[in-house]
Amino acid sequence: MSAFDFLYGSVFGVVAGLLPGVHPNFVSFIAESGSMYFLVPLAVINSIINTIPSIIFGAPEVGNEMSVLPGHALLMKGRAYDAVRRTIIGSALSGLLAIPLVPLAWLISRAYYEVELAIPIILVIVVAAVLLSENNVQFAAFCFVFSGVIGLASHEALLPALSGMFGLSRLLLSGTSIPPQTEEVEFMPSNVEMKSGVVGSILGMITGFIPGVGASQAAFVASRLKGDFLTALGAITTSNVIFSMAALYFIGKVRTGVAQYLSVSTLEDAVIMFALALVSVAIGSAVALLLAKLVVRGASKIKYAILNRAVVAFIVAVTFVTCGTFGLLVLFTSTSLGIMAIKKGVKQSNLLGVVIVPTLIYFMAKFI
Repeated sequence: MSAFDFLYGSVFGVVAGLLPGVHPNFVSFIAESGSMYFLVPLAVINSIINTIPSIIFGAPEVGNEMSVLPGHALLMKGRAYDAVRRTIIGSALSGLLAIPLVPLAWLISRAYYEVELAIPIILVIVVAAVLLSENNVQFAAFCFVFSGVIGLASHEALLPALSGMFGLSRLLLSGTSIPPQTEEVEFMPSNVEMKSGVVGSILGMITGFIPGVGASQAAFVASRLKGDFLTALGAITTSNVIFSMAALYFIGKVRTGVAQYLSVSTLEDAVIMFALALVSVAIGSAVALLLAKLVVRGASKIKYAILNRAVVAFIVAVTFVTCGTFGLLVLFTSTSLGIMAIKKGVKQSNLLGVVIVPTLIYFMAKFI
Protein backbone atom coordinates (compact mmCIF):
# COMPACT_ATOMS: atom_id res chain seq x y z
CA MET A 1 0.00 0.00 0.00
CA SER A 2 2.84 2.39 0.82
CA ALA A 3 4.39 1.80 -2.60
CA PHE A 4 1.10 2.65 -4.32
CA ASP A 5 0.70 5.78 -2.19
CA PHE A 6 4.21 6.88 -3.16
CA LEU A 7 3.45 6.27 -6.84
CA TYR A 8 0.18 8.22 -6.67
CA GLY A 9 1.86 11.06 -4.78
CA SER A 10 4.62 11.23 -7.37
CA VAL A 11 2.18 11.31 -10.29
CA PHE A 12 0.02 13.99 -8.68
CA GLY A 13 3.17 15.97 -7.86
CA VAL A 14 4.13 16.01 -11.54
CA VAL A 15 0.61 16.92 -12.71
CA ALA A 16 0.20 19.67 -10.10
CA GLY A 17 3.62 21.02 -11.02
CA LEU A 18 2.77 21.29 -14.72
CA LEU A 19 -0.65 22.91 -14.26
CA PRO A 20 -0.64 26.49 -12.91
CA GLY A 21 -3.23 26.95 -10.20
CA VAL A 22 -3.23 23.29 -9.14
CA HIS A 23 -1.38 23.51 -5.83
CA PRO A 24 -0.35 20.47 -3.74
CA ASN A 25 -2.39 21.96 -0.87
CA PHE A 26 -5.45 21.62 -3.08
CA VAL A 27 -4.56 18.07 -4.10
CA SER A 28 -3.98 17.01 -0.48
CA PHE A 29 -7.31 18.56 0.51
CA ILE A 30 -9.18 16.70 -2.24
CA ALA A 31 -7.34 13.42 -1.63
CA GLU A 32 -7.95 13.58 2.14
CA SER A 33 -4.94 11.32 2.57
CA GLY A 34 -2.79 11.43 5.67
CA SER A 35 -0.29 8.98 4.24
CA MET A 36 3.27 10.29 4.44
CA TYR A 37 4.09 8.10 1.43
CA PHE A 38 1.57 10.11 -0.62
CA LEU A 39 2.07 13.63 0.75
CA VAL A 40 5.88 13.87 0.78
CA PRO A 41 6.45 13.01 -2.91
CA LEU A 42 3.41 15.15 -3.83
CA ALA A 43 4.93 18.26 -2.22
CA VAL A 44 8.61 17.67 -3.04
CA ILE A 45 8.19 16.64 -6.69
CA ASN A 46 5.74 19.50 -7.28
CA SER A 47 8.36 21.96 -5.99
CA ILE A 48 10.77 20.77 -8.69
CA ILE A 49 8.37 20.39 -11.63
CA ASN A 50 6.55 23.70 -11.20
CA THR A 51 9.52 25.71 -12.43
CA ILE A 52 8.85 24.42 -15.97
CA PRO A 53 5.60 26.35 -16.63
CA SER A 54 6.99 29.29 -14.68
CA ILE A 55 10.09 29.63 -16.86
CA ILE A 56 8.79 28.50 -20.24
CA PHE A 57 5.19 29.76 -20.11
CA GLY A 58 5.48 32.61 -17.60
CA ALA A 59 2.87 31.05 -15.30
CA PRO A 60 4.38 31.11 -11.79
CA GLU A 61 3.21 29.51 -8.56
CA VAL A 62 3.70 31.01 -5.13
CA GLY A 63 7.38 30.71 -4.27
CA ASN A 64 8.86 30.60 -7.75
CA GLU A 65 7.37 33.76 -9.25
CA MET A 66 10.80 35.37 -9.58
CA SER A 67 12.00 32.51 -11.78
CA VAL A 68 9.96 34.13 -14.56
CA LEU A 69 12.37 37.08 -14.75
CA PRO A 70 15.76 35.41 -15.45
CA GLY A 71 13.93 32.43 -16.94
CA HIS A 72 12.24 34.58 -19.59
CA ALA A 73 15.55 36.27 -20.38
CA LEU A 74 17.20 32.89 -20.99
CA LEU A 75 14.17 31.76 -23.03
CA MET A 76 14.70 34.73 -25.35
CA LYS A 77 18.36 33.69 -25.68
CA GLY A 78 17.40 30.14 -26.66
CA ARG A 79 18.43 28.72 -23.28
CA ALA A 80 15.13 27.85 -21.58
CA TYR A 81 16.31 24.28 -20.97
CA ASP A 82 19.41 25.59 -19.25
CA ALA A 83 17.22 27.80 -17.03
CA VAL A 84 15.22 24.77 -15.90
CA ARG A 85 18.45 22.81 -15.44
CA ARG A 86 19.74 25.44 -13.01
CA THR A 87 16.64 25.25 -10.80
CA ILE A 88 16.86 21.46 -10.83
CA ILE A 89 20.50 21.61 -9.74
CA GLY A 90 19.37 23.75 -6.81
CA SER A 91 16.60 21.32 -5.90
CA ALA A 92 18.95 18.35 -6.14
CA LEU A 93 21.53 20.08 -3.94
CA SER A 94 18.87 20.88 -1.35
CA GLY A 95 18.01 17.19 -1.24
CA LEU A 96 21.66 16.20 -0.77
CA LEU A 97 22.05 18.84 1.96
CA ALA A 98 18.82 18.02 3.78
CA ILE A 99 20.45 15.55 6.18
CA PRO A 100 23.66 17.58 6.77
CA LEU A 101 21.47 20.61 7.57
CA VAL A 102 19.55 18.75 10.29
CA PRO A 103 21.95 19.84 13.09
CA LEU A 104 21.57 23.48 12.00
CA ALA A 105 17.81 23.00 11.84
CA TRP A 106 17.88 21.64 15.38
CA LEU A 107 19.85 24.69 16.59
CA ILE A 108 17.38 27.04 14.90
CA SER A 109 14.48 25.21 16.49
CA ARG A 110 16.10 25.78 19.90
CA ALA A 111 16.49 29.52 19.17
CA TYR A 112 13.15 29.69 17.40
CA TYR A 113 11.94 33.00 18.86
CA GLU A 114 15.23 34.82 18.23
CA VAL A 115 15.34 33.66 14.59
CA GLU A 116 11.69 34.64 14.12
CA LEU A 117 12.44 38.10 15.50
CA ALA A 118 15.34 38.59 13.08
CA ILE A 119 13.35 37.77 9.92
CA PRO A 120 11.40 41.08 9.62
CA ILE A 121 14.58 43.06 10.35
CA ILE A 122 16.41 41.24 7.55
CA LEU A 123 13.49 41.82 5.16
CA VAL A 124 13.41 45.55 5.91
CA ILE A 125 17.16 45.84 5.26
CA VAL A 126 16.90 43.94 1.97
CA VAL A 127 13.87 45.97 0.84
CA ALA A 128 15.76 49.20 1.52
CA ALA A 129 18.79 47.91 -0.41
CA VAL A 130 16.64 46.92 -3.39
CA LEU A 131 14.82 50.24 -3.53
CA LEU A 132 17.96 52.35 -3.16
CA SER A 133 19.64 50.44 -5.98
CA GLU A 134 17.03 51.71 -8.44
CA ASN A 135 17.53 54.75 -10.64
CA ASN A 136 13.90 55.70 -10.14
CA VAL A 137 13.60 55.17 -6.39
CA GLN A 138 10.20 56.87 -6.08
CA PHE A 139 8.52 54.71 -8.71
CA ALA A 140 10.22 51.59 -7.34
CA ALA A 141 8.81 52.44 -3.90
CA PHE A 142 5.39 52.98 -5.48
CA CYS A 143 5.56 49.53 -7.11
CA PHE A 144 6.58 47.93 -3.82
CA VAL A 145 3.85 49.61 -1.77
CA PHE A 146 1.09 49.19 -4.37
CA SER A 147 1.94 45.52 -4.90
CA GLY A 148 1.81 45.19 -1.11
CA VAL A 149 -1.68 46.67 -1.09
CA ILE A 150 -2.70 44.13 -3.73
CA GLY A 151 -1.19 41.39 -1.58
CA LEU A 152 -3.19 42.52 1.46
CA ALA A 153 -6.41 42.77 -0.53
CA SER A 154 -5.96 39.46 -2.33
CA HIS A 155 -4.44 37.19 0.32
CA GLU A 156 -6.80 34.43 -0.84
CA ALA A 157 -6.15 35.17 -4.52
CA LEU A 158 -2.37 35.14 -4.82
CA LEU A 159 -2.45 33.12 -8.05
CA PRO A 160 -3.85 35.98 -10.18
CA ALA A 161 -1.70 38.56 -8.36
CA LEU A 162 1.54 36.69 -9.04
CA SER A 163 0.51 35.57 -12.53
CA GLY A 164 -0.33 39.15 -13.48
CA MET A 165 2.77 40.87 -12.08
CA PHE A 166 5.33 38.30 -13.16
CA GLY A 167 3.68 36.30 -15.94
CA LEU A 168 1.05 38.08 -18.01
CA SER A 169 2.89 41.40 -17.93
CA ARG A 170 5.87 39.71 -19.62
CA LEU A 171 3.76 37.63 -22.00
CA LEU A 172 1.76 40.62 -23.25
CA LEU A 173 4.94 42.57 -23.99
CA SER A 174 6.75 39.63 -25.61
CA GLY A 175 7.37 39.37 -29.30
CA THR A 176 5.61 36.98 -31.65
CA SER A 177 8.44 34.46 -31.81
CA ILE A 178 11.13 32.86 -29.70
CA PRO A 179 14.60 31.97 -30.94
CA PRO A 180 15.56 28.34 -31.55
CA GLN A 181 16.18 26.58 -28.25
CA THR A 182 19.29 24.59 -27.49
CA GLU A 183 19.32 21.45 -25.38
CA GLU A 184 23.10 21.37 -25.15
CA VAL A 185 23.92 22.25 -21.55
CA GLU A 186 26.64 21.47 -19.05
CA PHE A 187 25.06 19.20 -16.46
CA MET A 188 27.94 19.44 -14.01
CA PRO A 189 27.19 22.41 -11.73
CA SER A 190 29.72 25.21 -11.66
CA ASN A 191 31.31 26.46 -8.45
CA VAL A 192 28.97 29.45 -8.48
CA GLU A 193 25.94 27.18 -8.86
CA MET A 194 27.17 24.94 -6.04
CA LYS A 195 27.58 27.91 -3.70
CA SER A 196 24.18 29.30 -4.70
CA GLY A 197 22.60 25.91 -4.05
CA VAL A 198 24.10 25.78 -0.56
CA VAL A 199 22.93 29.31 0.29
CA GLY A 200 19.48 28.59 -1.13
CA SER A 201 19.19 25.37 0.85
CA ILE A 202 19.99 27.19 4.10
CA LEU A 203 17.53 30.01 3.34
CA GLY A 204 14.83 27.49 2.43
CA MET A 205 15.51 25.53 5.62
CA ILE A 206 15.17 28.66 7.79
CA THR A 207 11.95 29.82 6.13
CA GLY A 208 10.52 26.33 6.51
CA PHE A 209 10.27 27.02 10.25
CA ILE A 210 9.09 30.63 10.37
CA PRO A 211 5.34 31.43 10.08
CA GLY A 212 4.37 34.02 7.48
CA VAL A 213 7.68 33.57 5.65
CA GLY A 214 8.17 31.25 2.71
CA ALA A 215 10.11 30.67 -0.46
CA SER A 216 9.04 34.01 -1.99
CA GLN A 217 10.56 36.01 0.84
CA ALA A 218 13.72 33.89 0.81
CA ALA A 219 13.99 34.43 -2.96
CA PHE A 220 13.73 38.18 -2.41
CA VAL A 221 16.71 38.00 -0.05
CA ALA A 222 18.61 35.74 -2.48
CA SER A 223 18.05 38.24 -5.30
CA ARG A 224 20.45 40.61 -3.54
CA LEU A 225 23.20 38.03 -3.17
CA LYS A 226 25.88 37.30 -5.74
CA GLY A 227 25.61 33.97 -7.48
CA ASP A 228 23.26 32.07 -9.76
CA PHE A 229 19.75 33.12 -8.79
CA LEU A 230 17.88 30.28 -10.52
CA THR A 231 19.99 27.66 -8.75
CA ALA A 232 19.42 29.40 -5.42
CA LEU A 233 15.68 29.59 -6.13
CA GLY A 234 15.44 25.88 -6.91
CA ALA A 235 17.24 25.08 -3.66
CA ILE A 236 15.08 27.50 -1.66
CA THR A 237 11.81 26.09 -2.98
CA THR A 238 12.59 22.42 -2.36
CA SER A 239 14.43 22.97 0.93
CA ASN A 240 11.49 25.06 2.16
CA VAL A 241 9.08 22.23 1.36
CA ILE A 242 11.22 19.59 3.09
CA PHE A 243 11.82 21.57 6.27
CA SER A 244 8.27 22.92 6.50
CA MET A 245 7.29 19.27 6.93
CA ALA A 246 10.23 18.61 9.25
CA ALA A 247 9.03 21.53 11.40
CA LEU A 248 6.30 19.21 12.65
CA TYR A 249 8.98 17.17 14.41
CA PHE A 250 11.35 19.99 15.42
CA ILE A 251 8.85 22.53 16.76
CA GLY A 252 5.51 20.74 16.49
CA LYS A 253 3.95 23.42 14.25
CA VAL A 254 2.19 23.24 10.87
CA ARG A 255 3.77 25.45 8.21
CA THR A 256 2.02 24.36 4.97
CA GLY A 257 -1.32 23.06 3.79
CA VAL A 258 0.23 19.68 3.03
CA ALA A 259 1.84 19.46 6.47
CA GLN A 260 -1.49 19.74 8.27
CA TYR A 261 -2.37 16.27 7.01
CA LEU A 262 0.99 14.81 8.08
CA SER A 263 2.01 13.19 11.34
CA VAL A 264 5.73 13.60 12.09
CA SER A 265 5.82 13.30 15.86
CA THR A 266 8.51 10.67 16.49
CA LEU A 267 12.11 10.20 15.42
CA GLU A 268 11.04 7.25 13.29
CA ASP A 269 8.49 9.43 11.49
CA ALA A 270 11.17 12.08 10.84
CA VAL A 271 13.61 9.51 9.45
CA ILE A 272 10.96 8.12 7.09
CA MET A 273 9.97 11.64 6.03
CA PHE A 274 13.55 12.60 5.14
CA ALA A 275 14.11 9.30 3.31
CA LEU A 276 10.96 9.80 1.23
CA ALA A 277 12.01 13.39 0.51
CA LEU A 278 15.44 12.34 -0.76
CA VAL A 279 13.96 9.69 -3.07
CA SER A 280 11.37 12.22 -4.26
CA VAL A 281 14.08 14.78 -5.07
CA ALA A 282 15.92 12.21 -7.19
CA ILE A 283 12.75 11.20 -9.06
CA GLY A 284 11.52 14.77 -9.45
CA SER A 285 14.86 15.97 -10.82
CA ALA A 286 15.04 13.19 -13.42
CA VAL A 287 11.43 13.67 -14.52
CA ALA A 288 11.79 17.46 -14.64
CA LEU A 289 14.82 17.23 -16.96
CA LEU A 290 12.92 14.92 -19.30
CA LEU A 291 9.72 16.98 -19.29
CA ALA A 292 11.60 20.25 -19.73
CA LYS A 293 13.29 18.87 -22.84
CA LEU A 294 9.94 17.74 -24.28
CA VAL A 295 8.22 21.04 -23.43
CA VAL A 296 11.05 23.11 -24.93
CA ARG A 297 10.93 21.05 -28.13
CA GLY A 298 7.16 21.49 -28.33
CA ALA A 299 7.32 25.21 -27.65
CA SER A 300 9.92 25.64 -30.39
CA LYS A 301 7.65 23.98 -32.96
CA ILE A 302 4.52 25.97 -32.10
CA LYS A 303 4.11 29.58 -33.18
CA TYR A 304 4.98 31.58 -30.09
CA ALA A 305 2.13 34.05 -30.65
CA ILE A 306 -0.39 31.20 -30.54
CA LEU A 307 1.29 29.62 -27.51
CA ASN A 308 1.39 33.03 -25.83
CA ARG A 309 -2.34 33.59 -26.31
CA ALA A 310 -3.13 30.06 -25.17
CA VAL A 311 -1.20 30.55 -21.92
CA VAL A 312 -2.88 33.92 -21.30
CA ALA A 313 -6.31 32.38 -21.91
CA PHE A 314 -5.48 29.47 -19.60
CA ILE A 315 -4.37 31.77 -16.77
CA VAL A 316 -7.51 33.89 -17.17
CA ALA A 317 -9.72 30.77 -17.15
CA VAL A 318 -8.01 29.27 -14.08
CA THR A 319 -8.28 32.62 -12.30
CA PHE A 320 -12.01 32.87 -12.99
CA VAL A 321 -12.69 29.27 -11.96
CA THR A 322 -10.67 29.48 -8.73
CA CYS A 323 -11.19 33.13 -7.70
CA GLY A 324 -14.21 34.40 -9.64
CA THR A 325 -14.67 38.00 -10.81
CA PHE A 326 -12.61 39.30 -7.89
CA GLY A 327 -9.69 37.23 -9.12
CA LEU A 328 -10.06 38.72 -12.61
CA LEU A 329 -9.95 42.22 -11.08
CA VAL A 330 -6.77 41.29 -9.19
CA LEU A 331 -5.30 39.78 -12.37
CA PHE A 332 -6.02 42.93 -14.42
CA THR A 333 -4.65 45.28 -11.74
CA SER A 334 -1.50 43.25 -11.08
CA THR A 335 -0.84 42.82 -14.81
CA SER A 336 -1.12 46.59 -15.31
CA LEU A 337 1.32 47.20 -12.47
CA GLY A 338 3.75 44.66 -13.91
CA ILE A 339 3.61 46.31 -17.34
CA MET A 340 4.20 49.73 -15.77
CA ALA A 341 7.28 48.41 -13.94
CA ILE A 342 8.72 46.95 -17.15
CA LYS A 343 8.00 50.10 -19.17
CA LYS A 344 9.61 52.31 -16.50
CA GLY A 345 12.68 50.08 -16.31
CA VAL A 346 12.11 49.19 -12.64
CA LYS A 347 13.16 45.74 -11.41
CA GLN A 348 10.14 43.48 -11.09
CA SER A 349 11.61 42.15 -7.84
CA ASN A 350 10.11 45.31 -6.30
CA LEU A 351 6.70 43.80 -6.99
CA LEU A 352 7.40 41.17 -4.35
CA GLY A 353 5.86 43.69 -2.00
CA VAL A 354 2.81 41.53 -2.76
CA VAL A 355 4.18 38.98 -0.28
CA ILE A 356 6.69 41.07 1.69
CA VAL A 357 4.25 43.73 2.94
CA PRO A 358 1.72 41.20 4.34
CA THR A 359 4.65 39.39 5.98
CA LEU A 360 5.92 42.56 7.66
CA ILE A 361 2.43 43.46 8.86
CA TYR A 362 2.03 39.95 10.23
CA PHE A 363 5.19 40.34 12.31
CA MET A 364 4.29 43.87 13.42
CA ALA A 365 0.94 42.62 14.69
CA LYS A 366 2.64 39.73 16.42
CA PHE A 367 5.46 41.58 18.16
CA ILE A 368 3.96 45.01 18.83
